[in-house]
Amino acid sequence: MDDNGELKPEEKQEGKDLALTITMKSNGSLDVAGPGNGDIYNEPMCLYLLRKAERFIEAHNNNALKKRIVKPGNGGIMNFIRHRK
Repeated sequence: MDDNGELKPEEKQEGKDLALTITMKSNGSLDVAGPGNGDIYNEPMCLYLLRKAERFIEAHNNNALKKRIVKPGNGGIMNFIRHRK
């Protein structure tokens, strides 16, 4: 509402990037930085980001493996062996 009591159209809010950073130190300890107010993490948002990252990594690796798999054409190695005899 404005000062006259009239409703104003909602202003479009810019989306903010969210980051979840997990660092494993050389001594084995972990540092985590994620959404929250500095004293406490926004646990549901952190877990959501963690699960999204897990799915992203899995899909990325699956796609990378698919590109490496070469399917044999027209008989493949068996056809090669038959013709050598």
